[in-house]
Amino acid sequence: KKVLIAENVPALSWLSSTLDLELHTSIIMPHILLHPLFRCFACTDQAWFNRLCRKAVHIKVLRAADELFSAGSAAAGAYILLGGTLKYSQSPESSAVDDNTEELVHRSAWLSESTLWCHWLHVGTAEAKTGCRVLLVTPEPLVHAVQSHNQLSLLAAEFAQQYHRRVTCAQPPFAHWPDDLNVPFTQFDELVSSMSCAATRYIGLQALEHLDLDRKDKLVPRHSIRQSIHGRKTGGKTDKLRDEVVDGTSTVIIDSNGKAL
Repeated sequence: KKVLIAENVPALSWLSSTLDLELHTSIIMPHILLHPLFRCFACTDQAWFNRLCRKAVHIKVLRAADELFSAGSAAAGAYILLGGTLKYSQSPESSAVDDNTEELVHRSAWLSESTLWCHWLHVGTAEAKTGCRVLLVTPEPLVHAVQSHNQLSLLAAEFAQQYHRRVTCAQPPFAHWPDDLNVPFTQFDELVSSMSCAATRYIGLQALEHLDLDRKDKLVPRHSIRQSIHGRKTGGKTDKLRDEVVDGTSTVIIDSNGKAL
């Protein structure tokens, strides 16, 4: 079955820039927001995040037996598998493994996320086992956009520093070597726990602001959130958890399923 992509639909070139942005965003948003940091970006500034995604996120289509990337090559970006199955293989010639290994990669998996936070060479080969669709997230537009955003630049820099630290420190006997599918101790909660108080407070307040608590009382308005971010309690109806986030005694994050942890 042939997969239709936007480049093969001439009529899409007639769309206005606004409609083109809305269409692109509606396609990729459910997938890119599976990453908690990108969810935080979107919650902070949705319009900015939509523009970022238009520049930095692209859809690739693979046929069975096509290579997504090969061992030893410089990574072009991070990938999210939207559909189909990939085969990821490593060999002793290019990876820190004793024998040839293979594993299947399924829908919603991220590959080579390290590319977004540090210079990365692929240590394995990813090949389409079936027809596949993937999102490619390219680092250069991401870095440029984040550096220009006052609120998010420091947050992204801290996240990148913590991620890079784990890439360079991961080695036996304390952890397995990092590869294109896994870097030890880089789950979002593990990274956030090592970030500064200001960063964890910001992430926590963003999480509380956008949680669907299924209750009648609305959360504190955005202007009050800004007061809390600068260290001032909102008072009044602010609940205990919010005060603990401001004080730094509790941390709240949104996981990839949109649930609070």
